[in-house]
Amino acid sequence: MSDATHHSLIEDIQGIAFGVCMGAVGIQIMTLRGFITGPTTGLAVLITYLTGLPFLWPGYRRMGST
Repeated sequence: MSDATHHSLIEDIQGIAFGVCMGAVGIQIMTLRGFITGPTTGLAVLITYLTGLPFLWPGYRRMGST
């Protein structure tokens, strides 16, 4: 059994991937239903609609993968 306060690399990757997927599903549902989202999310949705690029792309270009 592993220590509860430390996770392996694969556990970290799985947790981050799950969180990103659940966030994306939530934003997609809220957007499709026409609910008003928070300012950052709303800005991300507007940028995506206007440019056709995923909002994560500018962040990735600016900050990189690490």
